[in-house]
Amino acid sequence: MKNNGFDPQNYKYFESANHVFLHLDENIVIALSDDFRKNVKQNVILSIYAFELPPTSEPGNVLEQKMEDLNINYEIVDLSLRYADIPSPKRKYIARKDGIYLLKNNFPVTTREYINGLFMTGNFRSWYYDESAVVFAQDGYYYYNDSLLGNHFSLPRPILKLNLPTP
Repeated sequence: MKNNGFDPQNYKYFESANHVFLHLDENIVIALSDDFRKNVKQNVILSIYAFELPPTSEPGNVLEQKMEDLNINYEIVDLSLRYADIPSPKRKYIARKDGIYLLKNNFPVTTREYINGLFMTGNFRSWYYDESAVVFAQDGYYYYNDSLLGNHFSLPRPILKLNLPTP
């Protein structure tokens, strides 16, 4: 940062990077060279917290706009579904916070009723390797052990494979 703004000298890291990933939920941009394990100094992580933002600004949008202003190609790697939809690897389906849809005609393949009325936001984990299912996890819950001391233990719910109906 330079004078509370993006230091143009940092542009070279993004310009020379082979891969730029934008994780909207974590509010970071990651720029990696092909040999990022060997050349760690040629890589950079830019956090939204490096910017002074007005309270009304959406953090993910600021980083995305910064990459577009710099004319940097990037890939969104955020799986939370809060800020972006996630297409399946073969581009047959798209995951949105309210369900899974066929990409070609926007037909709902699964809806919130299929996942017990829940939104997929934060619960979507990935696409199954052959696009026949999605990997899904419900939110964790807590088991409180001691009411006097307030000790509690997190008991995560299981990871589920939700089969997609064959269209």
